[in-house]
Amino acid sequence: MCVNVYEIQEHIDDHTWLDARINCLHEHIETGIRSNTTAVESIQLLNTIMPYALTRTDYRRWEPLLLDALLHAMDLKDEESQIQIWAHLGSSYLQSGRVRTAAEAFRKSLARITQDATPETKLLARIGMLRAQAVTQASDIQQFIEETLTEARCVVNYHLRGRLHFAVGMIYTHMGQTQQALGHAQIALACWHQLHNSKEFERSALLLTEACRIAMCYQQAARYQELVHPGTEDLYKQAVYHYQRGAILLEQDQLRAAGSEFQRALANYQMLDFPYLTGATYHALGLVQTKLNDFKGARDSLRYALTIWQEMENQFQQ
Repeated sequence: MCVNVYEIQEHIDDHTWLDARINCLHEHIETGIRSNTTAVESIQLLNTIMPYALTRTDYRRWEPLLLDALLHAMDLKDEESQIQIWAHLGSSYLQSGRVRTAAEAFRKSLARITQDATPETKLLARIGMLRAQAVTQASDIQQFIEETLTEARCVVNYHLRGRLHFAVGMIYTHMGQTQQALGHAQIALACWHQLHNSKEFERSALLLTEACRIAMCYQQAARYQELVHPGTEDLYKQAVYHYQRGAILLEQDQLRAAGSEFQRALANYQMLDFPYLTGATYHALGLVQTKLNDFKGARDSLRYALTIWQEMENQFQQ
């Protein structure tokens, strides 16, 4: 066996360590789930590694393992594992643009919560639903946010707290409620700083960049963006970095520079198979091209964006 659950938990913020073992782990879990004697242990390993696996470009290769693990967890009547598996499946579906399927997975995760479920598992399920709501722009989400924040008070897990406040910050950012967005994104930033998790720290800094940009605090947005180092293998971070930089340049009417940044973001999002963010970038690029009087390019970009929204059945963006 390459590693055990405790070793993964100990190194969960050390992505270099995890990268060196991720293929071995995938193979070990795939083999273990097929065996009645090692299925329980393999499910635990899978649920432990998934938060990291979902940050990688090859995150979708874990979906078959999650589905196999789900069947075993159902046979074992292991509700705790089922909650976690549904939440991880929902996250994978959401990243790949299958928003309705993701929301259904998160609902199934929530539906399995019982009095015996741990506070951490309950919070994981709720965070998943919040992430789906951030994309679908639900108008009746405030009560659910408040209930989730109340339940989170008894959870001391900084990883979950970081994910919770990032999700809430994203919702408020998309709603244009920048004061609330900044507060939650700053808490997320502090959590990841405490954990020395540079990847999530920089993603939180990019969320703060977006919130400041929407609030028209461009100098502060630039300061948060300075916390991010784009020249790494994290394609998602690179894509968001270039998108936010393009958006700031667009606000400053530096149109050609903005268009170049959006093109860089687009190339990364397309490699990541993140259709929601790809659509948003096409839309932004279309606005730049319109201002540059490149009407053919603008029509093409906006048509691509509309096609993506239609395929995702995203009425808000359409």
